[in-house]
Amino acid sequence: MAMMSEQTKRIAKNAAILLLSVLLLVLTFITWFGKMLPGNAARREAMGEFFGGILGREDSAAELYVDYEAYEYTLRVLAPVRAAVRSGEGMCALSDRDQVRELFERSGSALTGAFESASEARSLSRQNWRRYLSGQHLFFDFEGELPLDILAAAFDADPQRFDGRTARYLVLAADEREVSLLWKTADGKLYSADTAVTSGEFAALLSEYGTGDAMFAFEQENLSHLPDEFIVVPHREAPAVYMPTSLVSENTSATGERMIQTVLTGFGFSPYLTGGYLESDYTRVYVEELSTLRIQADGKLSYLSPGKTEQPEIPDVERRLMLVNHAASLLDRVLSDVIGDGSLYLQEISCEEDTGRLTVTFGCSVEGIPMVQDDGYFARLEYEGEQLCAAYLTLQSFLRLQQTELLLPEEQAAAVTEGNCAVFELRYQENRQGEYHAGWYYVLEQPAA
Repeated sequence: MAMMSEQTKRIAKNAAILLLSVLLLVLTFITWFGKMLPGNAARREAMGEFFGGILGREDSAAELYVDYEAYEYTLRVLAPVRAAVRSGEGMCALSDRDQVRELFERSGSALTGAFESASEARSLSRQNWRRYLSGQHLFFDFEGELPLDILAAAFDADPQRFDGRTARYLVLAADEREVSLLWKTADGKLYSADTAVTSGEFAALLSEYGTGDAMFAFEQENLSHLPDEFIVVPHREAPAVYMPTSLVSENTSATGERMIQTVLTGFGFSPYLTGGYLESDYTRVYVEELSTLRIQADGKLSYLSPGKTEQPEIPDVERRLMLVNHAASLLDRVLSDVIGDGSLYLQEISCEEDTGRLTVTFGCSVEGIPMVQDDGYFARLEYEGEQLCAAYLTLQSFLRLQQTELLLPEEQAAAVTEGNCAVFELRYQENRQGEYHAGWYYVLEQPAA
């Protein structure tokens, strides 16, 4: 009996040691894995080497990125803010972001064919630009400047012929037999390219959307001094008024803490192991190794992590596309559940040649109308190599109020400009009461020197 008792004790002791070892291993793994997130390329690489050794292969840090490079997601990231479709039945204008994204995705086959077969770009006259817009076409307004080589790469076409080219507007215009690819830059330059796409390939898509009475400004004589691409909508709905709220200060304690945990996880911090502290102005500060995350009471967020010190390298188009997707996926995880009626859009992608630092900026729009921000952007993320080294954004939501904005009709607003406009658009701007109201925004063309 005594022997059985001693044996039972040894078994229990060994089981306890085994259980403790397992718990320590699990805790170590959780601590490590919690750091294998955006902004921590070195740790992800270490994880790749660890599992690569176990599985007999090596994974690079890039391969450990969340798989957001699926075709549908890529198109959603690069989708325009506004669109229009013109068929023989009229022109339909789209500003609802979901409808615009759907049209962009459904146009994928025609856009892929156009990018794959596009001829050498040539300058386009304003007269021919207007002629194409008067016929059957798909029209996309990206609001910012979209690099066409990145868009071509997203459609699995050769990006080299579009290297260095950007577009504010992109058009697929059909004549009787063929389709041309047209684009206009943010500074007003016009280009076109022939394609091998036939007009019959997307005629059915045009017929589905192209019923309406919208038109471009140049098609109406009293509005011809507005930008050609301004879309006149005869029955424009009055835009709503929006109130921005800080997601940090306006939430209950439990909701706010859950949001903070989501933010910490998104930026590569362990929400359970990373300690934070409050500054005198109630700014939350989190530090992990050399990375610092600061969240102000008004929702302003900044993230800083030391960049690489090795020889700078300019990222190629595939790497830039990957980083754009990574930036968009991080913002999606941090903001998608709390941003309210706002919708993020890609505003600009730039790269410093001397440092190799890639900067991706995003704007925010509501009902196709951009929200003017103090910094000129809603979010900015900066990368060196594969590492996120800086981010600036606002943890803010836009809530619709029970009131609408009375707008001057296009004709009356255009009459006030007293000259040709380089820009004429709707913008949401914040007033002294902190409310966002929509109004007409314009910039006059500068006379030629």
